[in-house]
Amino acid sequence: MKPMQAALGRKARIPAIFRRRGDPLTVSENERRVLEIVRRSGVTSRADLTRATNLAPQSISRLIEALMKRGLVEFGEKRIRGRGHPGLAVRLTRSAVYAVGLSIRTEGADLAVVAFDGQVLAERTLSPSSMAVTDVIAEAQAQLDDVFTVLDLDRRRLFGFGLAMSGFFTVEAGRMNPPDPLAHWSVTDLEQTFMQAMDLPVWLENDGNASAIGESLCGVGLTHPSFAYLYFTYGLGGGVVLDGSLVRGAFGNAGEFSAMLSPETHARRPTLESLRRLICEHGVEVVSIADLQARFDPDWPGVSVWLDRVKEPLSDILSAISGVIDPSAIVFGGQIPRPLAERLIAGVQFHNRARRGETRPTPALLVSAVRGNAAAIGAASMPLKYAFFQ
Repeated sequence: MKPMQAALGRKARIPAIFRRRGDPLTVSENERRVLEIVRRSGVTSRADLTRATNLAPQSISRLIEALMKRGLVEFGEKRIRGRGHPGLAVRLTRSAVYAVGLSIRTEGADLAVVAFDGQVLAERTLSPSSMAVTDVIAEAQAQLDDVFTVLDLDRRRLFGFGLAMSGFFTVEAGRMNPPDPLAHWSVTDLEQTFMQAMDLPVWLENDGNASAIGESLCGVGLTHPSFAYLYFTYGLGGGVVLDGSLVRGAFGNAGEFSAMLSPETHARRPTLESLRRLICEHGVEVVSIADLQARFDPDWPGVSVWLDRVKEPLSDILSAISGVIDPSAIVFGGQIPRPLAERLIAGVQFHNRARRGETRPTPALLVSAVRGNAAAIGAASMPLKYAFFQ
């Protein structure tokens, strides 16, 4: 599906309850600005919104009233700030919008449901009869139905569907070139297939970009608007967020950080699959990356060998990110266990030559602040980010 066709397909499937007159179909640009500020603040006041947007108080009041009528925001407890009368706190209405995300891994799939305020309501690991596209869709539909039933959620408030998968975008829009275990997914127009199956607007990203969006909305991005995200999984990918916006690049593949390495160094890139194999070679049976993530022991034989092996290429990647992108933080995320990420961070260094006794400022190295399945949560965050926030 070409980009214009994908956009038209998404618009056609926006549920009627979320539509507004005119174009854009969900919220106006000023409403989007207000919603973004409220999202980042958690709760705020009309006075704070006036200061943050430079809009007139009357305009802010009209915007808040319109958003309240549509159920997107609500008033909370009064806030006292400085002198004068306390103002009513404005916050997002959690139950106003729901979005679902599906992450396709080399070993399986995961589903997440996220509320309008970023609260993760449910996470499910899927058990499809096979990893064929049709079987994964059928299992995702069944699990989604179960989540809405168990949590007693209003299905009419389900807005959109985010899909994340390992791999890079090809020149054919809507298609990705995934790792070998998912090769059969490469022949499918995923956006069109999932839009038809789910009857919802669908957004497709690689898992690194999706996770970066989730981190921007719910994690490190709340304090670092500009960051790079390293997605550790079967391979190594990632995403770039600058001033709160995902940088996709001309072909949608920005953040393919492994491409920074030469062919000679590429084999030593820090992937969890290479770690899993090395641990197995040292006598510990680890059957999958999910197994590695669940049972990781820093004292397993092979872990220290792997850390030494990947230290140099990872330092090269971090140094290139720092020099080219200049973010305030680099996030270690994906399926990497937190203790492993912390040991990686402790062992790497930036190539940063001093000049007159001073070196360039370098990004903070941080472990992801998103708990749970980063790609599935990020995928669920995509419809909210693109349709309602900045």
